[in-house]
Amino acid sequence: MSVYALITWPSEPGRSFSPPEYREIPALAETGGGLALALGLLTPAAASVVFGVMLVAGVSAHLKQGFFLTKGGYEYTLVLGLAGLSLAFTGPGRFSVDALLGLDLGGLHWGLLASAAGVVAGGIQLASRRRPAAAPNKA
Repeated sequence: MSVYALITWPSEPGRSFSPPEYREIPALAETGGGLALALGLLTPAAASVVFGVMLVAGVSAHLKQGFFLTKGGYEYTLVLGLAGLSLAFTGPGRFSVDALLGLDLGGLHWGLLASAAGVVAGGIQLASRRRPAAAPNKA
């Protein structure tokens, strides 16, 4: 998905979030979380951001199409979210900003905390969705 698509996607009919400023949040969260994850900077927090964004994308845009990516399903968002989340469990490694700062931010407790934070943040975002108005019945 392109940055343009991320910014304009919520304004499409049936896929809008409330308030309208939320269209920038997914793009900024995905970019910032991905960059922090790549650098190994506060890895559990970055992992929860990436997981939360992918959870929202998978549920709101891909769930109805089923699992497989070839049909527009949530397979790819699931893989990206779990791949990001896995770094919270394993830790960022020795060539990371966290290691440079002497932070040991990996392991089961960090992974579970990142999982919970991602689910809560994604759930809040999904709960704030504005439902499209129902079309009037033509009798």
